[in-house]
Amino acid sequence: MRTDPTVQQALIAENVELRAQLEEAKEMLRAIHSGEVDALVIEGDAGPQVYALQGLDAESNRFRGEILAQVSDAVIATDNEQHVTYFNAAAERQYGMAASEALGRDLTEIYQSHWPGPDDENAAMSTLIETGQWRGTSIHVTRKGERIHVESAVTRLRAVDGTPAGMLAVIRDISERQRAEALREGLNRVLEMIVTDAPLPRILETLVAVMESQSAGALCSVLLLDEDGRHLRHGAAVSLPSEYLQSINGHPIGPDAGSCGTALHRREPVFVNDIQQDPLCQECRDVALRHGLRACWSHPIFSHHGKLHGSFVMYYREPHNPTTGERQMVEAATHIAGIAIEHQRAESHMRHLAGHDTLTGLPNRAQLERDLREVLRTAERDKLQAALLFIDLDDFKQVNDTLGHPVGDRLLQAVAGRLQHCLRSGDSVARLGGDEFVICVQRTHGAEEAALVASKVLEALGRTYEIDDHALQIGGSIGIALYPSDGTDAAMLMRAADVAMYHAKALGRGNYQFFTLGLDAAVASRRRLAHQLRVALPQGEFSLRYQPQVELRSGRIFGAEALLRWSHPDGVARLPADFVPLAEENKLILPIGNWVLREACTQLKRWHDAGFPDLRVAVNVSVHQLLHSGFEASVESILGEINLPADTLDLEITESVLMRPSHENHATLANLHTMGVRIMVDDFGTGYSNLAYLRGFPIDTLKIDQSFVQGIGEDANDSAIVDTIIAMSRSLRMNVIAEGVETAEQAKFLQQHGCPTGQGYYFDEPLTADIFSQRLSAAN
Repeated sequence: MRTDPTVQQALIAENVELRAQLEEAKEMLRAIHSGEVDALVIEGDAGPQVYALQGLDAESNRFRGEILAQVSDAVIATDNEQHVTYFNAAAERQYGMAASEALGRDLTEIYQSHWPGPDDENAAMSTLIETGQWRGTSIHVTRKGERIHVESAVTRLRAVDGTPAGMLAVIRDISERQRAEALREGLNRVLEMIVTDAPLPRILETLVAVMESQSAGALCSVLLLDEDGRHLRHGAAVSLPSEYLQSINGHPIGPDAGSCGTALHRREPVFVNDIQQDPLCQECRDVALRHGLRACWSHPIFSHHGKLHGSFVMYYREPHNPTTGERQMVEAATHIAGIAIEHQRAESHMRHLAGHDTLTGLPNRAQLERDLREVLRTAERDKLQAALLFIDLDDFKQVNDTLGHPVGDRLLQAVAGRLQHCLRSGDSVARLGGDEFVICVQRTHGAEEAALVASKVLEALGRTYEIDDHALQIGGSIGIALYPSDGTDAAMLMRAADVAMYHAKALGRGNYQFFTLGLDAAVASRRRLAHQLRVALPQGEFSLRYQPQVELRSGRIFGAEALLRWSHPDGVARLPADFVPLAEENKLILPIGNWVLREACTQLKRWHDAGFPDLRVAVNVSVHQLLHSGFEASVESILGEINLPADTLDLEITESVLMRPSHENHATLANLHTMGVRIMVDDFGTGYSNLAYLRGFPIDTLKIDQSFVQGIGEDANDSAIVDTIIAMSRSLRMNVIAEGVETAEQAKFLQQHGCPTGQGYYFDEPLTADIFSQRLSAAN
């Protein structure tokens, strides 16, 4: 049926007029909020009333009351006694009261105002009296007890003759905005806790508290899946009764195991809107109802790989169906809980791998040194003794060489197991590498207890090993050092026990020996070496070798690591590991390190001038150098004297710098980075550094430790660590280089997994500057 043209035109005109009225209302509200309105006319039962807002011409701005009825913000006018004279439709919806009921009532019968601070109400009234206007936020509590966060713009009304005529308030409900802001701030706080490695229980409790603040009456918790994958364990809760939490701890998962157990069994969210009626809750109904819980929503928590970690749970004390917003809120909480759990477990796994031997699972040398320092602190505090047993296996090399590494590896694993069974409560065992192990004996009362442990170890090691149909017979030689008589720190005890072990070897193996002063020849030898080291630099006994750093894809040499060598007077070229610790102990590392830096930069400048301007050089820097007050100035001075671009110099630091963050070392690295020097973390993966530490320092490059690289293809854990470090560097936008590449298989693995650069004997050994120049010309 066709609409009459006249009617159609009338409808169009009415629609246009309505749109104009709405736009006029919006402009009016904007003007009231900004204080631009001069006057207001409101039509009520008593006829139109003209109110001057600023005491100016009332005829200049007229707004009809019916327009106010169309706006989305509540508009309320009162007389001088705070009795309501106008109440628009939005106010009716906002406060749950009809205008006919509101008119004439005292404003306090409509809502009660709650102010952020105790003096805020008085301040608002003072501002209104002095300026005629006030704008701010508060909380309104309606007659039904509902709390509404509001933003109000209040203007003092005067009649056209200038006499006070009450107030006009435009009130906007900002509750949703406040909740959204609170949610965003809360979730950001949780994410910050994740990044800074806060304890997982505290992270989850904070997340639970944030979610409870978002939904009135909600009681939230996190349940974690047990290691067996079949039971739930308490993870976090802040408001649920402790008796209830205890009753569900260890609850099994299954097809009819309540909301929580069923959700994990199905691997999908389960929303029980009424525990009293839902058949899923048959087994847990009584305990839930006893604690006043009527609704339970459970959402499984997954890792990004799809592994099930647990469940995020929301309870209510009344039957409750989830809204779309609440479903989205639970999904967000579940997602963040998954991130927190996965991050914590990944960090824990990385710390374990970094501190433990991948073959035997025992603590490694780095972890041993940390544990030993703690043992010695305790022994000093409690005035106790301790012992260190240095164990070297006898005849292991023969087994390894004749039967192969697989048999040798399984033999080492069997040895590790036997050593663990020899420990007393509180003692610990570590693998240093190869066939060397160390046992730390705590709280001894003298040499007798250490000797008993050593005897037990020798007996255990001497028993036959059945491995792959081979009956193997090995033994061990043990050196024992006692605290505090043989040393007062970890390094001294390790050296003493090592000396004693070699003495046991010399006496025919298969025995233990205590360190004595008669074995002090090693100490004397060390003193001689320290003296020789003092004169090595002025006598020109140091030199540098340069190991090429290459692009794995093209083979192009892009840089070199400068490696120090000492031409010792005895004719043997000594490696840094033989003398750098001694140089650090005797405070010789600063002049030696300064010489290395200057020499490496000078040689790099020669290569630049020879036609290789993009070549880089990496120089190792000790913690002692880095913390020295003049180090930055020394670097800047050397670069300036040689006229070498700072961005062609890489300084390699160890993870120990990251694990001991301080204002000084952070400032030094930041200043060097600002200068243009690139910072590289050497031997990455062997310490405890993590995302939080890496984010806190201006790091450019991670250098994967050679022990992990050399395990590629032989040890799945090493391959996994290498892959993790490559992925971590990519996510942090850092460069990555692998050191110790010795085989084509290793180079191929690294390239396939996204590592662009490497160095090692597969490409070339450390070279003299002349031979390195020849390699440059040939390769580039």
